[in-house]
Amino acid sequence: MAAVAKWRDDITGILIAGGTSTAYSIVSNQRIAANTDGFTVQFTPAANSGGAVTLSVDGQAPKPLRFRIATDLPPGVLISGSLYQATFRAASQEWLLHSFDASIYAIPIGAASTFGARLRQVARSLFLRDRLFRERLMQLCSH
Repeated sequence: MAAVAKWRDDITGILIAGGTSTAYSIVSNQRIAANTDGFTVQFTPAANSGGAVTLSVDGQAPKPLRFRIATDLPPGVLISGSLYQATFRAASQEWLLHSFDASIYAIPIGAASTFGARLRQVARSLFLRDRLFRERLMQLCSH
């Protein structure tokens, strides 16, 4: 029963990932001795991701944290205070995020601030004849 409780606590989001923006570390309740295929943790990062991220669980060697096999995360995708779940894949020696996609629509709104700024620059540089269309575009970009 105690082992089930430890497993439950590892996948319910009470773990906080410490470390830096590119190197997260977690201490699980199960205290694994080696990265094991299929081992899953749910965690909240203490810092926004700064690009390619590694994850170390219970002092094991850091392994890449990715949303797809062999595809690193872009900067700012993981947001501090948000909840993420990842499973270790032994075949590729990496942690894979659950329910995560490479689509621009999957990137959290807070992470898209540089994208929004760039979009505003492009909108300003384009010749938009329709004033209402231009105003609506700027409203959408400011959110």
